Amino acid sequence: MKPIEEAVRGAGIKALIDMGCAVHKISGGKYPKHLFLRNVEHSKIGTKVKVLKKTDDSAFIAKMNDDGTFSDEDFTVVLATDLHVDRDNNLINKCFSMLVKHLEDVKPDLLILTGDIIVTDFQQIDCVQFARLMEELGIYWAFVFGNHEARAEKEFHKFFMLKNLTRYEHCLSQFGPSDLFGYGNFLVNIMKDEKTVLKSFAFFDSGRDVSEEHLKEHNLPLDIKGYDFIKKGQIDWYLNHIAQLKKEYGEAKSMLFMHIPIPEYKEVMDFDANAKPIPTGVPTDKVEFIFGEMHEGVGCSAVNSGLFDAAREAGAEAFFAGHDHINNFDAIYKGVHLVYVQFGGYEQYHLDKFGVPESEWMQGVTIMNIKNNGEFSFDRRYNRDLL
Repeated sequence: MKPIEEAVRGAGIKALIDMGCAVHKISGGKYPKHLFLRNVEHSKIGTKVKVLKKTDDSAFIAKMNDDGTFSDEDFTVVLATDLHVDRDNNLINKCFSMLVKHLEDVKPDLLILTGDIIVTDFQQIDCVQFARLMEELGIYWAFVFGNHEARAEKEFHKFFMLKNLTRYEHCLSQFGPSDLFGYGNFLVNIMKDEKTVLKSFAFFDSGRDVSEEHLKEHNLPLDIKGYDFIKKGQIDWYLNHIAQLKKEYGEAKSMLFMHIPIPEYKEVMDFDANAKPIPTGVPTDKVEFIFGEMHEGVGCSAVNSGLFDAAREAGAEAFFAGHDHINNFDAIYKGVHLVYVQFGGYEQYHLDKFGVPESEWMQGVTIMNIKNNGEFSFDRRYNRDLL
């Protein structure tokens, strides 16, 4: 796409949203009903985080004191996934109202979204609405694509969505190297000081469905079906970055974020699809189970491309995924945390399908707290507690 065409499309979206905001003000908030940017009450949160530098596929950030020195306060991350906002304006407003309330209460240093966030008929407009909402909150955020936001690896629709989002100051997502699979392979490195990486966050486009092209590329049987997998090029890119960070800063403990879980998530629970009143999982003896629930099977790829073993060898501490709406756990497998980010949406399947009352629904966010010495912990916040 030519730069001038991108600019025209971007300006058109901005004009539509500005017009909607004007109508919303004139109508006393009655119209337009799809304008969650104004329908959802929110106030500025602000941030102590500063972007120290950026490369083509990495951002280096730090939490700073007012005097410009590095802060030794904890670094707090809110993680959300699978908001699946689509066609029901009331549920869209409810979903974003809950997310904003969590953000206002926690006041995080970073929001991370692990895919399937905005899947509306006007996705290109609504993703910009979301970016503007985040700008008004004034906190940094990063996201990776899910399997529902786009249908193909390098399609224009996906490109333009990411192009629009990355124009906003507080969005830390990047396209990443053009020769890698998909869009949105990038790193966010949290600095403890000028010479120390507190944590390196690696983000991956985990795709949608396996393709014959990539099966051939990886010398895999062509009859494999189902969800996609992280490619060898993506793994090599991640390993090279971690090696470079270690060379420059001495150590770089990493965490990996994607939408579709890797196959190792199957090692956490023995799943009973016939359990009553709802399907459930029981922790296996292969893991140290920290917390959580499992009410559906792991929707991973049939292909294990070796990401877990390679990342573990490189010092990875945790994996985060979404995708499976009614799974929510943290378990340590071979020394590495496997975490399902808390599902947040209302328009796609969730525990209501089993007749569970809203007072017991799982929607919410996951909280990660990182201490200045590198230790970290997880917690959960539920939407049901905000009702």
